Amino acid sequence: MREDQLKELQRIQEVAIDNAIAEFDEACALSLQEQQERGDRRWLTQMASSSLKLSADIARLLKPVANNNEEQEEAELSAIINAATTKVLAFDRKKG
Repeated sequence: MREDQLKELQRIQEVAIDNAIAEFDEACALSLQEQQERGDRRWLTQMASSSLKLSADIARLLKPVANNNEEQEEAELSAIINAATTKVLAFDRKKG
C-alpha cells in the first residue's frame, strides 16, 4: 500500500472514531418518552456501532502482517467489535 493511501486510511479511521463519539453523544441526549426520539436514538446508536466497525476494519488493514492466521484476526476483530457494541448499548440503556 502506498504511503498516501496509508495516511488517508488513518485520517478516515480518526474521522470514524470522532463520528462514533458524536453519534453516541447525540443518542444519549434523546429520551425514551417519545416514539420519534426512541427511533432517532436507536438509529444514532446503530450509526455509532457502524462507525466503530469501520474503524476496526481500517485498523485490521493497517496492522502489519505479523501473523497470516486470518481466522484468528477475524475472531479478535469480532471480539473487539462485540465488546464495543455491548458497552455502547449498556451505556445507552443506563442513560435511558
